[in-house]
Amino acid sequence: MCCLICTFLLGGFSISNAQQGVFNEPYSLINIKLFDEALVAFERINYFSEDDGLKTEALIQKAECLKQLKRFKDAEKCLNRIDLSLLQDSISYNVRYQTALCAYLGGNFTDAESYLTQLFFFLPDSKLTYASLPLFALVLNELQKWKEAEQKLIFYALSLNKSDSLTNQIKSLYNPKKIPKLKNMEKAELLSTIIPGSGQMYAGYFWEGLGNASLQVVSLGITGVAIWQKYYVSSLLVGYSTFFRFYQGGQLRTEYLVNKKNYELTRGYNDSLKPLIIGLMD
Repeated sequence: MCCLICTFLLGGFSISNAQQGVFNEPYSLINIKLFDEALVAFERINYFSEDDGLKTEALIQKAECLKQLKRFKDAEKCLNRIDLSLLQDSISYNVRYQTALCAYLGGNFTDAESYLTQLFFFLPDSKLTYASLPLFALVLNELQKWKEAEQKLIFYALSLNKSDSLTNQIKSLYNPKKIPKLKNMEKAELLSTIIPGSGQMYAGYFWEGLGNASLQVVSLGITGVAIWQKYYVSSLLVGYSTFFRFYQGGQLRTEYLVNKKNYELTRGYNDSLKPLIIGLMD
């Protein structure tokens, strides 16, 4: 993941050596790993400068500091402060790409997809934007849009040498037989409602489901015995109330276990795809 945390390329702004001198302080702080102090210095430059180029560079470098501190959500917010209409295409691409990267690293996958979609819309030059396709695939993987991710990578492979071998490798990784079959939440909840414990079994936790079902059967048994002995109030307060708690708890547990199982399946599969995709980003 460290290779994803790359630096910005600022080429495109015409900033004189004298203007660059205002960054001496924050750069010196970065050199001695005082990133928090550098953040303040970059924000000061952005606030007081009247030059759009300096303001933009200050925000870019501030975002880079935030990335070094692994404060990816704050870095994303910082980059969103930049007026993209002022930037040349190459700079706009880098800012948009880094915004999507920060969103991805911060776990904000839906917004990361949106940033990348906008990148391709506003910068249609494929020679400029094709390098973002591996990141796009990583984002789509997290959103369980595996077929779309495969298409992005195949399109990227077409721009590289030896594309046939790479394309075959990509198709192999995204083989439908390898894509995880996720558990259906509605089906699990329906099973749990009709047959106590079956939803947990469907989620892949057989013994837990069996245990939950057994406890509910015992609770109903106690209720039946109490009614047979004419302890009607006791059967309601003890037997049935216990059964209802286990029944309701089983349904809530089913929802948790389905989400857990789907996360494990998704995480395992996506992690198996990362070495190839990250290799393409180097």
